[in-house]
Amino acid sequence: MNGIVYVAGSGSGGTLYAVSETDGQLLWTASMNVGDQSAPAVSEDGVFVSYPCRTYKFAPLTGGSVWHNSTGCSGGGGKTAAYANGNLYVRDDTSPVGTILNATTGNKSGEFGSTAMIPIPALGATRSYFLVGGVLQEGDLLGQNSAWSFSGSGTLVTAPILVKDWVIMASSAGTVFAVDSATGTQVWSGSAGASISGPDEHNVSAPLSGMAAGEGYLLVPAGSRLVAWKLIGP
Repeated sequence: MNGIVYVAGSGSGGTLYAVSETDGQLLWTASMNVGDQSAPAVSEDGVFVSYPCRTYKFAPLTGGSVWHNSTGCSGGGGKTAAYANGNLYVRDDTSPVGTILNATTGNKSGEFGSTAMIPIPALGATRSYFLVGGVLQEGDLLGQNSAWSFSGSGTLVTAPILVKDWVIMASSAGTVFAVDSATGTQVWSGSAGASISGPDEHNVSAPLSGMAAGEGYLLVPAGSRLVAWKLIGP
């Protein structure tokens, strides 16, 4: 965000690092009393890190603490929170549902979803898109009142991403699907040429896998391959 890359690491407690996108210079660090997994989520005015029972917000330019929400328990691991529309959707600290925190104050404002939303959902302005038992489901921002679902090949495994009016998912067999976010109608599919793994948020044996989109391209890791598709333009 704005030329800064944020990454979290673990050791004795945990550390959040801010690194210059241009030259890799370390800009600041912040300490946390946390587990050993999870990646930061970023908004224009905050960097959020969520671990079991603890969620933090730091100032993006300085690393100063803005707020710290603790539910009084402890634990290892951690699942990345999702930021959308002034709220932070935390998947760690309640079961079986997630917690919605006001991103400005850190106060709890509601609950969402079911079974802790594994993997992380994609959130739009008014709707959410999440994986349940290998099926992509649409719902409101509480993860409820689903209007449609999409099963694809029946083995969807990736965290969905929202690109304009498309929701993009992939199956373990290596097929990538794009569906209309309003109707769930399939609008495109393509083969990555290798199997695709879902994100493993319980172990640290390998980096988390996931798709990304930017500057008109879709990037998908598949086995030992990285596959790119052009989404817009000639």
